[in-house]
Amino acid sequence: MIPRSLHIPVRVALIASDGQPLPLRYTDDSSAATERVLELTAVEQSFTFVGIPAGAVVSVLRDFSAPVKLVLEQSVTDLAFLMAHDNDSFNRWNAGQRLAMQLMMDLIADIQNDRPLALDNDYIEAVRVLLQDEDSDPSLLALSLTLPLESYVAEQMEQIDPQAIHGARSFMRMILARTLQQEFSACYARCHVDGEYSLDPLAVGQRSLKNVCLSYLGRLDDEAMRDLVYEQYQRGDNMTDVSAALTIMADIPSAKTQAAFDEFYQRWQCDPLVVDKWLAMQARSSRSDCLQQVRELLDSEAFDLKNPNKVRSLIGAFCHANMVNFHAGDGSGYRFLQEQIAQLDTFNPQIAARLVTPLLRWPRYDVQRSGAMKLALEGLLAAVGISSDLFEVVSKGLQQG
Repeated sequence: MIPRSLHIPVRVALIASDGQPLPLRYTDDSSAATERVLELTAVEQSFTFVGIPAGAVVSVLRDFSAPVKLVLEQSVTDLAFLMAHDNDSFNRWNAGQRLAMQLMMDLIADIQNDRPLALDNDYIEAVRVLLQDEDSDPSLLALSLTLPLESYVAEQMEQIDPQAIHGARSFMRMILARTLQQEFSACYARCHVDGEYSLDPLAVGQRSLKNVCLSYLGRLDDEAMRDLVYEQYQRGDNMTDVSAALTIMADIPSAKTQAAFDEFYQRWQCDPLVVDKWLAMQARSSRSDCLQQVRELLDSEAFDLKNPNKVRSLIGAFCHANMVNFHAGDGSGYRFLQEQIAQLDTFNPQIAARLVTPLLRWPRYDVQRSGAMKLALEGLLAAVGISSDLFEVVSKGLQQG
């Protein structure tokens, strides 16, 4: 409901099948304007336009004309069309994100019900158009090609299913990479610019787009594509490209991966901020042995439990940003966090209390996971000498549900 005193400007346009905005005419209006700002000042209002051809698709809230949340039903076909052709940058990105979310939620349901998985062809073709677009801002294209994060998808679910979320997102990325390998490779090559490192907006955007393309190509079980990732790491003359390559390699178990991470640490071990980034890359890995890697890093010279930045970079990144491994069905991630919090609470109760947050969401998971999360919380609460900071957070968390 719109309060009477609230004025909401909604900028709209109609996009024709060729991607061009159409004239928007009211009755008895000869204006050829292709955009109109609808002034919403009442609880209910209607606007009537004439001469609208079949197949036109509406583009609403152009240029993000008002900070509102819009509920608008649009088909997969219409969203894919806007994603590929809308000349409004915000709406083009928004259409792509809405469509990706819709398809991902459908895939999650398919995984949960053991149905075969497939990715809508209209969406694949819209991504193809983005990859072939040489005129738009590369930063925008990079954002448009990035799927919603698993953590964001989880927030949209009443009951969170970490494995299904990860499976759906991974499936989408793999199908896009396989189907559009040629387009991703061409876009990567186009955005790779040799020469002196530049902070010019165009150069920054090209690096972003190049690295998004590489993140898709690196998912392929193709030695040439994995070599491409490794080559970028080796020749990288800036931290953006090097860290992007390493982040991709973190998901690929190989001798090259381990050698690259070892070499990177030896080169940057005297820079604490870079080492923090190095720890976080490994903590976010989707590899099934990620928790084992994290435990090994706890005992390495690169980590110090008494350094809050190291704690956040390794333990925090694993528990907050690695849904698939932290929420492993055997509860190992929860027990790991319980152990670390118990140690931290003896000398840094503030950090311990903040780190417990992932366990406090237990009511939103299935019976098995929520039970294991509660068990970890109860174990913390029963610890001898628990701090008042941690006691308050954990006791309140257990009262949920």
